[in-house]
Amino acid sequence: MSSKRPYLTYLCFVEVWIAVICQAVSIVLMAHLIYCAYSKSWFFVLRSELSKSLLVYLYTHVIFSSAGIGYHIYLVVRWHAPGAGVEPHYDPTWLYWTGLWSLNYMTIAPSAVLLLTLDRCLTLSLPFYYTRAVQDRVIGVGICVIAMCYSASTCAFLMELPLQEKQTANCETFSCVNVKHLVMPQVFAKVVISTINLIGSCYFFYLLRKARRYKSIKDRVVKYTIVLEILFDMFPAYFTFFFNLIMRDTSANYIGSFGGTLCPVDAALCSIFYSFVLLQRRSSPWEYHRRNTQTSPDVVVVKRLSQHGGMNYPMKIHVKNESINDT
Repeated sequence: MSSKRPYLTYLCFVEVWIAVICQAVSIVLMAHLIYCAYSKSWFFVLRSELSKSLLVYLYTHVIFSSAGIGYHIYLVVRWHAPGAGVEPHYDPTWLYWTGLWSLNYMTIAPSAVLLLTLDRCLTLSLPFYYTRAVQDRVIGVGICVIAMCYSASTCAFLMELPLQEKQTANCETFSCVNVKHLVMPQVFAKVVISTINLIGSCYFFYLLRKARRYKSIKDRVVKYTIVLEILFDMFPAYFTFFFNLIMRDTSANYIGSFGGTLCPVDAALCSIFYSFVLLQRRSSPWEYHRRNTQTSPDVVVVKRLSQHGGMNYPMKIHVKNESINDT
């Protein structure tokens, strides 16, 4: 509350600006990756086909981040420096109904990472038994779990109604509005999912070390996603849970919604990394032909002098190896 902690107003302002920028970046870049997965972009092409679990991860962030960005936009629009006669400047009702979707998004974000990790672990450990049919069932169960977590989180937030008007009059964050449960059900669920994800991550890194020679671009994507998940989601979730449990007060009243800021930062960094690793610039037909004829050791180009202008241009292309194995 700003009346007791004046610094909180400025801290929250910085946090929400970071969150808005990062959410905008992640939504645009991840939506572009989804577009490239289904359509032909004019400028970029995917280096590798996106796995179904990664598509679920991208869809989860694009859909639910788009639904929750309104909360941070509201905080930015309604913010002003503390002054006499102008407080409170946030309506608790608006904080509640806009922040509900934002906190739901941050609650289920680890579930998408868990599905991504599980899918990759099964692919590496059971390559002959983890068929497309089995993978489709695993992805379907993962989507159902994400939907159930989102619905359960929404129901838990609705139990906060009616709002405590006297205790929420000076609130500047959504967590401050939740007086009854202190966002503990959502934080507890996030801690449980993060713990399971940590165990799965250890097994994934073990599989990577065991199959060191067979690392692929998909392994790099999952590894980078897990590391950022641990730094920006898992550790803050543990801190928030134990702080709220011990102090019987929400940490947002002291350091703002740092969890609501770090989750979009995590998504933005992942989207930037995915764009660099998974996308490459689409070459023109002549550039594609020149690159393949000049760099491939299996292609021999026979040139003939043109009668007009004396220019050399390829006339015949002979391939030494008629069958090239796909590696």
